Amino acid sequence: MQQGESWRSDVQGLRAVAVLGVVLFHAGVPLLRGGFAGVDVFFVISGFLITSNLLREHARTGRIRLARFYRNRFTRLAPAAIVTVVVTVLVSVAVLPPLDRTVIRVESLGSLVGVENLWLAWTGTQYLATHSASAFQQFWSLGVEEQFYLVWGILMTAVLAARSLRRVLPVILGGIVVVSFATMVLVSQTSGSWAFFGPHTRAWEFAAGALVATLARRAAEHRGAATSGPLVVRLVSAWIPVIGLLLIALSFGLISEDVTYPGLATLVPVAGAAMVIAPVAVESPVRRLLSTRWVTSLGDRSYSIYLWHWPLMTIPVLARDRSLDFWESAAAVVGSVLLGWLGHSVLEVRAAAWSRSRRGRRSATPGNERRVWRRSGALVAVVAAGAAVCFGVSTIPPLHTNDRIAAPTRADVLAGPRPAGVVPSNVEPSLAGASADLSPLYADGCHAGFAATTTRGCSFGSGPRTVVLFGDSHAAQWFSPLRAWAADRDMRLITMTKSSCPSADIPVRSSDLDRDYRECDAWRKDALDKIAQLRPSLVVLGNAGNLTAPLTARPGAFSDTWQDALERTIHRIQESGASTVVLQDTPAWSTTPNRALSASLKSVPDVAEPRERLIDHAARAAEAAAARSTRSTLIDPVGWLCDDQCAPVIWNRLAYRDANHITETLAVTLRPRLEAALDRADCCGSAVPQ
Repeated sequence: MQQGESWRSDVQGLRAVAVLGVVLFHAGVPLLRGGFAGVDVFFVISGFLITSNLLREHARTGRIRLARFYRNRFTRLAPAAIVTVVVTVLVSVAVLPPLDRTVIRVESLGSLVGVENLWLAWTGTQYLATHSASAFQQFWSLGVEEQFYLVWGILMTAVLAARSLRRVLPVILGGIVVVSFATMVLVSQTSGSWAFFGPHTRAWEFAAGALVATLARRAAEHRGAATSGPLVVRLVSAWIPVIGLLLIALSFGLISEDVTYPGLATLVPVAGAAMVIAPVAVESPVRRLLSTRWVTSLGDRSYSIYLWHWPLMTIPVLARDRSLDFWESAAAVVGSVLLGWLGHSVLEVRAAAWSRSRRGRRSATPGNERRVWRRSGALVAVVAAGAAVCFGVSTIPPLHTNDRIAAPTRADVLAGPRPAGVVPSNVEPSLAGASADLSPLYADGCHAGFAATTTRGCSFGSGPRTVVLFGDSHAAQWFSPLRAWAADRDMRLITMTKSSCPSADIPVRSSDLDRDYRECDAWRKDALDKIAQLRPSLVVLGNAGNLTAPLTARPGAFSDTWQDALERTIHRIQESGASTVVLQDTPAWSTTPNRALSASLKSVPDVAEPRERLIDHAARAAEAAAARSTRSTLIDPVGWLCDDQCAPVIWNRLAYRDANHITETLAVTLRPRLEAALDRADCCGSAVPQ
C-alpha cells in the first residue's frame, strides 16, 4: 500500500493481526482455534483498498486505466509468489517421495497462474484437515484474490462509466454481498471444498470491504471533512473499531474445526474487519494500537510471511509423516517471519519501487508506453520461466524396478497373499495410476455422492434371486467380484452405496461437508425402504468402521454404539426375509503407502506394516458381536491381503489406491476368495473361518 492520500497505517496493522491468526493457527496454538479466519480479514481489506484506489483514480482522472491496474496488481504479487513456488518445488522434489511429484507439478503450476483454489475445490481438499497433501495450499487465497481483481476491475470500470449505475453503486455492492453470502450458505450444505475455496462463495467478503469504501467516500463527500458531525456520533464511532477488533479476536478464539466454515460464523470476522477499517469521526485506541511501528512493520510483511509459513510447516510433515512438535512449530513460525522479512525487502519493496519509477517515466515521454508493455511482457516471461522450472524438475521417474513378477493364478489367490520384494515392472495398477483405479460404480454414476438423499439402486444382471450391496465406499470397492459372483449364479445384483455413509443406523459427521451428515440419514432410510420392497435373497453390508466418526458414540464406547447401530440395520433388512452378510473392512493405513513405496521400489518389505496396527479392533469386535446376535454371516477379508504383515504390493498387484481403499485391480484378483466366502453365506449362513 502506497503512502500518501491512500495510506492507512491502521489497515496495515490489521494485516498483521490477520497473518498472526493464520500462522499461529497452523502452528497449533490452542487459543487460536479459529485463526484461519484471518484470511477472511485479508479479503475484506483487499476489497476495501482496491475499491478505494479505483474510486480515487476515477474521481481524479474521470476514468480507470485497467491495463495499469492489472500491471500494478501483477507487479505487487508476482515476484514473491514466483520465488516461493519455485523454492517450494525444488525443496519438495529433494525431500519428498517421487510419487508426490504428480501433485507438486499440478499444484505449482496452478499456484503460478492463480487457479490453485479451483484445483483444491475440484479435488475435494479439506482445508481444516489435520494432514494436508499439498505444500502449495496457501496459494488458494491468492487465487481467490487474483480472480477478484480480474472481475472487479472490469465491474468497477463499467459501473463508474455509467452515471446511472454510479449512483446506485452501494446497492450493487450490497446485492453482491447478499447473493454471494446466500451462495456460500447453500454450497456449504453440499460441498465443503467449493464453499471454502470457491470465488463465488468468497466474493461477498471482498464486496463487504468495497461497500465500506464506497459508503465512506460518499459520507466524506457529503460531510466535507472526516472529523465533522455531532458530538454523540463522533463518540459512538470511536467505539466501532474497538468492537470490530473484539469480533475478530472472538472469531480467532471461539470458531473451531467443529463449526461449519465458511458459513454463518464467517459473518463474525468479516463484520469485525469491516468495522475496524471503516473511517470514523475521531481517533480510537484501536487505531493507535494498530498504527504502532512494530505492528505496521509486521503488516507490511504479512504477504511474504503468509506465503512462506505454509511450506515451512507442511514439507517436514509430508517428509516424515508426523506432526510437528512444539519446538518445530515454533521454529517454523520464526522462519516464516525471517523469510517474510527478507522476501519483503528483496522482492516486494524493489518491485514496488520499479513500478513507481515506470509510472513516472511513462508520463515523461510517449515512447515509454511501449517500454512499459515490454517490461510487463518480461514479467510474464518470468512466470513462464518459473513454470518451466516447476514442470522440469517435477518430472516423475519410473516408479518400478526392471524385475517382473508373474500374475497370480486362482490357486495362488486361494493359497494366501504373497508379498512382493520389489515393485515389479509389470505392477498393476501403476503407482502413478493407482488413485484412479476405482470401482466402475463411480464412472457409472451408481455410487452416490455427498448430496444424494435417495438411492438410485443400480441393477446388474437378471435372475430369480436378488443380492444387494449396501454401504459406503468400502462396500463399493467389492462391487466387481460381487457382480461376477452373482452373474455366475444367475442372480441380479443391486448396488446401494454412498460416500462416507455407513449402512449401520447411526448419525455421522462428514469431514468433507464439515457438518452433520444429514443426507446420509435420509439416504439410508430410503435404501432400507427400497430393500424392504425388493425382498432380496441376500444383502451384503460393508462399512469403513469408525472412520465415519459417529456422532452418538461416547468416549470409549464406540464398539457398543457401532454394534447397536449395525444390529438395527440388520434387523430391518431381515424383516424382508433376506439373509445378511457383514463384510468386514480391509486394513487402513495412516497415509497412502504408495508415497513411501515410490521411494522404496527395491525394498517393499521396508514399507510393510504389522497387521495388528492397521486393523480397527473396536469396529471388528462390534461387527462380530452384531453378526452373532443377528445370525448373520461374517466375512473377514484381512487374511486375503495380509499375513502377519500387510504389504503394499501382493504378487504383482498394487494393493491400495489411497490410505484405506484397495485398488480395483486387487479387488478383481481376490474374486476367488470372495466367491468362496459368499457361497458359504448363500447356502449355509454360517460364519466364514478367519
